[in-house]
Amino acid sequence: MNVVFLDEAEQELLQAALYYENQVDGLGKKFTGEVYRAIARIIDFPLSNQKLTDNIRRKLLKHYPFAVLYSFDDDTVVVIAVMNLKRKPFYWLTRV
Repeated sequence: MNVVFLDEAEQELLQAALYYENQVDGLGKKFTGEVYRAIARIIDFPLSNQKLTDNIRRKLLKHYPFAVLYSFDDDTVVVIAVMNLKRKPFYWLTRV
């Protein structure tokens, strides 16, 4: 299955990783690794996560207050947001 990040989602991932890296050396890399582990689980079990809308689901990250928001079809997962859970909850709706 292919994975595509919306530009905004990719920026969120990079900004969060940079924030964590500035807190503790190596923490940004660990955060990024957790995002990609979550995406791997999404690929394996795309229907197993909470539905937010008819075609958007949310996969919570372990150890971080973030979630991966995504949609998918037969061969592609589209990452819509790497969402900070402490942010406005529906800011990403303008992306779909």
